[in-house]
Amino acid sequence: EAIGRIVYATCHLANKLVDIDVLQVVLPNIIFKVVALIPYDMQVKQVLDNDKTFQKN
Repeated sequence: EAIGRIVYATCHLANKLVDIDVLQVVLPNIIFKVVALIPYDMQVKQVLDNDKTFQKN
């Protein structure tokens, strides 16, 4: 992802529990949906490189 959200999640959530819902069987040529639930504290703010903070999305 261009803004690095995936990289951020990978390095900072490595020790968090993740709940993933997927199908047990996937056949060829079938489109399916995966739901990943990653719990996090909504009150935590991220520090930017200019020392300002913003609400994480």
